[in-house]
Amino acid sequence: MTLAQLRYLLAIVDAGLNITVAAERVNATQPGLSKQLRQLEEQLELRLFVRRSRNLERLTPAGEEIVRRARIIAGEADDIRKFALSQRTAQDGSLHIETTHIQALFVLPDALTSLRAQFPTLDVTLGFAADVDDASERFRSVDLRMFSTDGSRPTGEITIPLYHWNPVAIVKTDHPIARQSVPITLEMLAAFPLITYDHSKTAPLSMARTFVEAGLSPRFAFTVREANLIKASVRSGTGIGLLAEMAVDAEADRDLHVIPLAGLLPRCTTWAVLRRDCVLRDCLVHLLSSLSGLTPLVIRRLIAGDVEPDAVFANVRTWSDATALPRAKSWEGARPIHLVPTQDLAGAPRSAISTPTRQYA
Repeated sequence: MTLAQLRYLLAIVDAGLNITVAAERVNATQPGLSKQLRQLEEQLELRLFVRRSRNLERLTPAGEEIVRRARIIAGEADDIRKFALSQRTAQDGSLHIETTHIQALFVLPDALTSLRAQFPTLDVTLGFAADVDDASERFRSVDLRMFSTDGSRPTGEITIPLYHWNPVAIVKTDHPIARQSVPITLEMLAAFPLITYDHSKTAPLSMARTFVEAGLSPRFAFTVREANLIKASVRSGTGIGLLAEMAVDAEADRDLHVIPLAGLLPRCTTWAVLRRDCVLRDCLVHLLSSLSGLTPLVIRRLIAGDVEPDAVFANVRTWSDATALPRAKSWEGARPIHLVPTQDLAGAPRSAISTPTRQYA
């Protein structure tokens, strides 16, 4: 019994038991295909078909089971070929990623280190885009885009949720709001000048929308594109910084007071966006798995459409869950604590998505 014989058997079944049609589909002759079928039955010592004269009428019960198993074997053989091709080609080449400064500075470094260890000869190009629209015109030459929204799924293309994150507020340790003994409210935040991302300024496209819906009119002293500029403005005493929790480092930012804002401002989701005609290389699957915590199998099935996106979205981990350090708590003894997660996504444990998009970091 050979793999070719099993493929011929499947071709006959798929052709409605018409050997002539099956022979044309597999580039064989009718006599040759009939001969292979007889040899297969002789080797198995089983009749696979019920015959009437020279025609095949239907599969026997044993034939149905063998066909079922033959499909599994043929599918596995195809997967082996694809795997071999992937192994020959995935180690070299280039990977072009378009993302925001937040992702590039605070999320991607560890994941790219893991990628480089697995694919040492892969060339990675990292480009910056302020938002999804900024990158859309260049998307044809990009393998992967990464950006965040307030949870709404980006429109078009293939989208994979990587992780959820919450905004935080940062202030100088001697700022009045740092000495509050009661939970921080939107009213308290709106009473001071705010510093945040420039694409977070205009409601309803941003975090500002939450203030407006609460009947507040916050004053944005500065809006910038880069988190480190927000920190610098806070350190200079300009006001309160609103930024992504990923951008706060427990060591480098120990001079700042960090206030978790989960429940006050919208939770956000970071997405990976792929072109529908993308080649799903092993290096790309490895990177997506490192960033999301999803297994490579789930990544491939999600992209192939074999997994319900909403089911994946419901189980996406949060940034705090993805890090190795303890999660920051909103309050401890009626005061916010300073500990925040660092940026170790690559080593996080594995775990087994159209509305207008509001973009943040």
